[in-house]
Amino acid sequence: MQIHRPRHPGDNVMNILKAHHDIEEDNGLITKIDGISQDTSTNTYWMYKVNGKLAEKGANDLKVSDGDEIEFYLETFE
Repeated sequence: MQIHRPRHPGDNVMNILKAHHDIEEDNGLITKIDGISQDTSTNTYWMYKVNGKLAEKGANDLKVSDGDEIEFYLETFE
């Protein structure tokens, strides 16, 4: 799922995600977006990219700029 063009440059990814989607989190980690949960039993977790690059900070800590493209996706780790 993608969120294009943040409405409030300088805001963090978590606030922008909450403004556009129904989410659940646990200690700042996103566990469910729009009813789709990560699955710890299969090592599948929500991850996100900003402008096509894997984010290096948590969603609460990463500030966005006007025009940034944010993409959340589920990834399974072995």
